[in-house]
Parts: sequence; structure tokens; C-alpha cells
Amino acid sequence: MRTFYAYFKYIDEMILLNYLYSTYILQRYGMRDKRAKFVELMQNRVNRAIKDVRLIGNLANRSAYDYSNDDVKKVFKALQKELDAAESRFTGHSGGRDSEFSLE
Repeated sequence: MRTFYAYFKYIDEMILLNYLYSTYILQRYGMRDKRAKFVELMQNRVNRAIKDVRLIGNLANRSAYDYSNDDVKKVFKALQKELDAAESRFTGHSGGRDSEFSLE
């Protein structure tokens, strides 16, 4: 009878140790995986956004395109608004999303 009790006590201890170890692993490496995923996605998206902003800058060629100063103000106001909304989401302030941008 005593051996069964000792055996089950041993199993309970092993289950507890396994739980504690797996919790430790998830906390230690799960956070690292989240961080790595964040860094990877953020770098890709920021680099893509920078590339797109540079492409917008290419439209400044007056000999190839016709635009007004009001058009330029609308574009940069819309971009700044989206940057502010994105930043506010990181700082805990709610930033709503509007519809697509249009000059007209």
C-alpha cells in the first residue's frame, strides 16, 4: 500500500515540475518569439512605408505631373493623420480609422 502512495506522490510531483518547467519555458521563450515576430513585422512594414513615401516624393516632378499646393497639403495632412493614429495606438490612446484617401 505504501508503494502505491509513494508512486502517486512521485507522479504528482513530476506533473507539478513539468507544469512549472513548461510555464517557465513559455514565459521565457514565448515572449522572445513575440518580440522576434514584432521586430520582423515592424521592420518589414516600416521599410515598405519608407519606400512608398519615397515614391510619393517622386511625384514632385512638376515637368511630369500637374498638382496644386492644396493637393500637396491634403496628401501630407492625410499621411500625418495616419501616422498620429498609429502612434496613438502604441501609446494607449485610441485612434480610429477613416476611409481611404482621395484628392477629390
